[in-house]
Amino acid sequence: MLSTFAALRGIFFLLPGNAVNTYMSTGVFHGVALLVVIILAIFFVIGLMQLNSQMLETELYREQERLKGNEERMRVGEEKFRSIFESFQDLYFRSRYEGVF
Repeated sequence: MLSTFAALRGIFFLLPGNAVNTYMSTGVFHGVALLVVIILAIFFVIGLMQLNSQMLETELYREQERLKGNEERMRVGEEKFRSIFESFQDLYFRSRYEGVF
């Protein structure tokens, strides 16, 4: 609430002296106060959207780094087993206990 009154004071400070009395009448004052509250709410929502965007960017960066690590581990494992498989001189096959190849 304090920020609303500070914003109203700033608006009234910019107005000429006799205009302040005109704007202080009940109906106009509430209209201006409502306008200030709406503007502050819009700025608050924009701030939340920027914060959410930054959090999503950070999460995306972490996920990309994790995937890069996984890709590197898979590449090393593939090279390891490829070299073992290519060094076999005999036929190699794999089957389950039930006899399925």
